[in-house]
Amino acid sequence: MWIQYQDGREMRLISSKPHEDPEKNITGIQNATFSTDKTKVYFMSDAWVTSSSIHVVDIKTKKEQYVCPGNSLKVLQSGSHKGKLIVNQHRYKKGGGSYDHYFLVDEQGTELKDLGEDLDEELMEQIEK
Repeated sequence: MWIQYQDGREMRLISSKPHEDPEKNITGIQNATFSTDKTKVYFMSDAWVTSSSIHVVDIKTKKEQYVCPGNSLKVLQSGSHKGKLIVNQHRYKKGGGSYDHYFLVDEQGTELKDLGEDLDEELMEQIEK
């Protein structure tokens, strides 16, 4: 993953790092998104059969960190939850079965709220207030 500045300078943030531990695997990078203060980049990486993983890399230090599992990623840019993430996660029910829900999580991946199956426009407006 590289950043290119408007003046043409480029900087490598992170290289592909295949690893057997899904939380440490950095391959198939997708959906790179800046933090609200533009100091970090969140991204999705290949991980499990049923889920990708969310990671963050600090632009200045280039330190990468696993955040949480997730099949989608949105960084909230405004409102009372500014800077928080919305991720879609595949989870398993006690007693069998599975489901996919959207969750509001903090920057470290701690679940703040189960947002349910659908992330419609009305729900997004409520979250972004």
